[in-house]
Amino acid sequence: MSAMLIPVDGDHPGHTREAIERAIALCGSGSNLVHLLSVQLPVSSHVGMFFAESELRGLHEEMGEEELAAHRQRLADAGVPFDCLVRVGRRAETIAKVACELDCDKVVMGPDRPLGLAARLTGSVAQQVRHLLAGAGAIEVLGD
Repeated sequence: MSAMLIPVDGDHPGHTREAIERAIALCGSGSNLVHLLSVQLPVSSHVGMFFAESELRGLHEEMGEEELAAHRQRLADAGVPFDCLVRVGRRAETIAKVACELDCDKVVMGPDRPLGLAARLTGSVAQQVRHLLAGAGAIEVLGD
């Protein structure tokens, strides 16, 4: 069974919808497992010192589940087997790490257009993931 990773773009839900539609088309009638991933950014140490670690973990889980909830139903309606994950970390690095951990063949992301000055300087998240996975074998990163 091959596996695909779809990272949720919490800032641009339309990008995630496009990635899900693309993944559904790629799955066709095959036996592909889709991992739907929400990456939550870590809080700064200054903010973190006011919360217990378990409380922060709970907040990250809750925010991740909210992001995932909006997209689960589409995969279920299409009959695509999937699971949902919430991780905390920097977006591109976490996506690349999870893709390797779960032995994914593809990372399917939304449109690959740099949207702001920072993205133009550092590259889009999809470009960063491609760069990080360049030496990781045959993990293909799809993003328009």
